[in-house]
Amino acid sequence: WIPSNGDGGATGAGEMPSSSKLVFLYAHGNAFDRGQRHRVELYQKLRDQFGAHVVAFDYRGYGDSTLAIPTEDGVVDDAEAVYGWIIERHPDARVVLWGHSLGSGVASALAVRLRRGGRPAPLREALRGVVLEAPFRSAVFAATSFHALKYLLAAGPLGREGSYRLVKSAMGEEDNFDTEARIPLVDRPLIMVHGTRDSSIPHYHSEELFQAIPKQGDVADHERLSARALLTTATAAHGHPVRMLIIDSASHNDLHHFEELFESTSRLLLDLPSS
Repeated sequence: WIPSNGDGGATGAGEMPSSSKLVFLYAHGNAFDRGQRHRVELYQKLRDQFGAHVVAFDYRGYGDSTLAIPTEDGVVDDAEAVYGWIIERHPDARVVLWGHSLGSGVASALAVRLRRGGRPAPLREALRGVVLEAPFRSAVFAATSFHALKYLLAAGPLGREGSYRLVKSAMGEEDNFDTEARIPLVDRPLIMVHGTRDSSIPHYHSEELFQAIPKQGDVADHERLSARALLTTATAAHGHPVRMLIIDSASHNDLHHFEELFESTSRLLLDLPSS
């Protein structure tokens, strides 16, 4: 158990092998906890394909974490606590944030905190890249889809009531989990991945997030990784590459079954800055 701000905390991180420098810090979606089968399958593939360590955790109110009611600031605090835990034990870690669905809002918020929030250099520089899997523009835009709202409220923290409080807080006047506003500030290599059959969060969310990132010039490269997968690459105004992978026939929780996900991730890893 890793303590966080207030009465929150996160669970799930184990001892990291000293030989592992590449670390994926995984922020999961709203439903259930870090131990869901499709999540564990992804952890295993990231470990096997990239020789990486994967640290997954549960936010406050999820899994076997604390019973505190989750809020946007609270779950991002939890993610930052786990990130700090990684760097404390392995100062030379090269961390890639991986956020799925609701976790994409957590990952983008944490990336902005680390890079723009006045954090010490070791914390700021250890972040090397960001992967957003099935991301949404913001909680408000996601909730305009009946399917997305049903997903966000289902089987989440502290039962349906806890999910309702989290989503309600995210739909307040400040429009929390506003990834669209934050993503231009993520000055690290980044990739968004989405399936065209995602009925929870439609893939146009990734397309609009990609458009929201200021770029150097108007040129974007479009490459077919396969008949079913289109990879779009551009250079962001901050100088790092940004990518968007759209996979035909992929849905919300099965992107890890498509090899194109890992091919595009390998390209992201080649672009990671040295510091």
